Amino acid sequence: GFVYRWITKAEFAKLRDEPTPQIKQFPLDSMILKILQIKWGEPQRLLAQTIDPPDLNTIDMSYQTLLDIGAITPTCAPEDPQKGQQLRAKLLSRKAITEEDLVSFSSRFEVTKIGRVVANLSAETLPAVLVLYGAVFGVLDEALVLAAIASKKSPVLTPATIAVESSKAVYDYAQHSQSDLIAGLHGYLFWQRSRRHRTFDLDKEFEWCRERRLSLFWLREVEDLVVQLREELSRFHYCAAPSAKMKRRIKLHRRAVIPGTVDAVIEHGLAV
Repeated sequence: GFVYRWITKAEFAKLRDEPTPQIKQFPLDSMILKILQIKWGEPQRLLAQTIDPPDLNTIDMSYQTLLDIGAITPTCAPEDPQKGQQLRAKLLSRKAITEEDLVSFSSRFEVTKIGRVVANLSAETLPAVLVLYGAVFGVLDEALVLAAIASKKSPVLTPATIAVESSKAVYDYAQHSQSDLIAGLHGYLFWQRSRRHRTFDLDKEFEWCRERRLSLFWLREVEDLVVQLREELSRFHYCAAPSAKMKRRIKLHRRAVIPGTVDAVIEHGLAV
């Protein structure tokens, strides 16, 4: 068959043969917190045994971040010298390590109540803490949107080909705050408010967003993550879970098809 690549040969030659492993893309502090939560011993020893271990040079900084936000606390539980020596021998010889081995090997830290909540949210560590502060100070809705934008991408379009127009769009949405994150929040809230008041035709939502320098794709991605975060947060009684009616309403509002997506391809194929 034929292969069509929409890049130059020089750019294609620079690409890696294989994509970067997911474990190297995932934030180190989040991995540490999840390992500590399930009590599988020292995270750095476990991570060092993976096929593609992450860069552990900044692990002390990750521990400090978790300590600063109150997600973990030092523990005085002494390590069993004999079990510790046996596990180190297994690590050095790269023998199979059982779950029982990991659990028996105590860690220097334990997860706090805040850490358990943060570890169970579908957001990176610091955005997850932002959500908790939002719940405490009564601005949970805005905090959820900010955390979702920080984890995904700002819905304000900033193409490099039209730098002046992009900067103006961010400036307008930021409303003198000089913050890209606040600009994304205002853009998202403006879209939701306009949709709720039916100021545009839902079938032409993509065109409406493009005229206002907003990405409909990222607006929907942020909205999905906000719903997911709210659902996860409700398990810890910080807020009410999203209702079935709310989820149905979101689904009904998504009538416009975004060009270039799988939905657009399917719709085009059915039309043909």
